[in-house]
Amino acid sequence: MIKIIATDIDGTLANSESKLNPRTRDRLIEAQKQGIKLVIASGRPAFSMQRYVDELEMAKYGGLIVSFNGAQINDCSTGETLYQKAISLDETRQVIEHVQNYDVIPTVTIGKYMYVNKDNVNRIYMKSLGMDIVDYEVVTGDLVQKAVDDLPESITQPVNKILVAGVPSYLQEHYKELSAPFSDLNAVFTADHYYEFNRKNVDKATALEYILPKLGYSKDDLVAFGDGQNDMTMLQYASTGVAMENASDEVKNISDQVTLTNDKDGIAEFLDNNL
Repeated sequence: MIKIIATDIDGTLANSESKLNPRTRDRLIEAQKQGIKLVIASGRPAFSMQRYVDELEMAKYGGLIVSFNGAQINDCSTGETLYQKAISLDETRQVIEHVQNYDVIPTVTIGKYMYVNKDNVNRIYMKSLGMDIVDYEVVTGDLVQKAVDDLPESITQPVNKILVAGVPSYLQEHYKELSAPFSDLNAVFTADHYYEFNRKNVDKATALEYILPKLGYSKDDLVAFGDGQNDMTMLQYASTGVAMENASDEVKNISDQVTLTNDKDGIAEFLDNNL
């Protein structure tokens, strides 16, 4: 019996335009009305998830958000931070200084502000995204760009995540070099143009494993939906891990089931057949 639903956002909950299809939105609201707890778990910053929280009425039903790939958990009803594992300030600066030796763009988001070096603004136009890669993160994340002269020195507190953006072919060629000096951190692709750093042992499954017992649930109560590499631990942890049809073969192979694509309401389709 499904008692709790956890879902990724991009490529899973949201369609290709980063919006909620009405069928998926209505099905998840109905599930909450039936007493099922909803968790949205994303690589996005917490601030960037708020519009989905509002549209899904999660504050009304006591939903949760797991942000920054599992580094933070917030209660939608109270706004309280229930869990947080940040990268230290020293490590944050070391990562940024290292990756700046490569043809990539490091960014850090704190609150609603995305920090980026001024010389990286409007530097990489992505045809597949239809815009500059920095602008894409700002627009899709509802963030405010804060362009600075020296990114490492501009960061003055521990951060939940460091996002490294770049041309997909370049990231594939160099991602091992980007993360090699930092064996005490976790690094994963969240999209072919994003490679992201978190604290060691930070992932969506670890966050869920922490919070579920405190809410009176176990993984046996959980169904999880995802499409990306940063969803894999969550899909494996859940009693039923469901990959979207648009997921990579790597993700599908470790999942229990595969549903329709995010554009074709894969979550709603699964729930209609299983609730």
